Parts: sequence; structure tokens; C-alpha cells
Amino acid sequence: MRHQSTRVIFAGRETLGWVNHWHGILLCNVLDHRPVMRLIQWPVRIPRKQVSRFGMGVDNIYPQPFRDVTISNGVIRFVELKSCRRSDTHNEKGVIGQGWTVTTWSRGVCSKKWNKRFTVKADNMPATRSSYPNVSGGKRLSWDKVVHGGPTLSLCDDDVVYIMARLDIRPAIAWMLAINIREGILEAVKQCSIEKMPGLEPTYVQCALSDYLKQRKR
Repeated sequence: MRHQSTRVIFAGRETLGWVNHWHGILLCNVLDHRPVMRLIQWPVRIPRKQVSRFGMGVDNIYPQPFRDVTISNGVIRFVELKSCRRSDTHNEKGVIGQGWTVTTWSRGVCSKKWNKRFTVKADNMPATRSSYPNVSGGKRLSWDKVVHGGPTLSLCDDDVVYIMARLDIRPAIAWMLAINIREGILEAVKQCSIEKMPGLEPTYVQCALSDYLKQRKR
């Protein structure tokens, strides 16, 4: 079996997980006398229509602009971001606007079934004027007039997914959107620099302090 991993994560106790964001996660107890590998496939198929526009095989396309996965307290969480082009909207850069849908799933490491959690669509997410950042000329940016990518699951709040938004794939400035997927609301927007980030491929990773460190501090 060919399983080209894009990431390795701790899956609990002596278990590691080799993640392939397109196909699934390969789990193995690395300290077992006779290690056995177990593949857990993702709950959805590869979005071939979405990746076909790149003109190459899916295994040659970096998947993290579309998907993310975490494991915490014995629970695997998976998120997928799907973009949909909207030909009726253009931003000041002339880029066709993209709506998006983000969906999350979860399952226990030892479970045999995925549970679909929440789905949020950009069109259905309420927003106020303060949630739209200012751009040149005093105009405000609407989220249906930008390109999106890099969905990232929070390690501190199971209900929060971060998404990167930018005017197009070239500028060095982007915005990070913190979306509460349970409530379907935009919790926060922060501008960030992405000078060294190619396209929509995230160069950042989520992190969290171990509970062990918190206990030692006391």
C-alpha cells in the first residue's frame, strides 16, 4: 500500500499517525512488539472537480489549502473547505469572487464511524460592517469577493475553524477568519503578512500547551 504522508501527528499514548490529507491517516502503535498499521479513510472522497483545474494528478497537488485534521483526547477531527466560483462578483483586483462551504467531521480513534458535525456556508454567515476590513479608497471588503484556503482546526476550541482570505494569490497581505462552526458566525478577523506563503498553501500550524505544563506551573 502506498501512503505518502504530508504530516505526522501524535495520536495518543504510543501511537503515531501518518496523515495523507487526500486519502486518510495511518495509525500505528510504534512501541508494540509487533506493530500493526491501521488506515482510517476520510469521510468524504477527493474533490476531483475542485482540484482538476490545476491540470495534474491529485497526488501532486498540495492538499492543505482544502483540508485539515487533528487528534486530541482520542478524537479525530477533520475539516474540508470547498470553494465555489461566483461569476457575478469581482473584487477591485478583478478576481472572480469565491463563496465557500466548510464542513467538519469527528470520530474516535477506535471507532468505526465518522460523525458529521457542522456545515457553514459563507452566504449564510451573518456579518456586520466591523467584520469587513477596510481596503484602498475607504472601501470595505466583502468575503464573497476574495479567495479562500488553508482551513485550520483550533486545538483550543473544538467549534472554531480558521480560514485564510486574500484579494488574490499574489499580495503579501491576507486576513485570518475565526469561524465558530457550531453557531455559524464569524468571531474574529485579523490581518496578517504572508510574504513567504506560496499561493494558498499555509506555512503556519496550530499549537496548544500541554495540560501537563499547566499542572507543573501550579
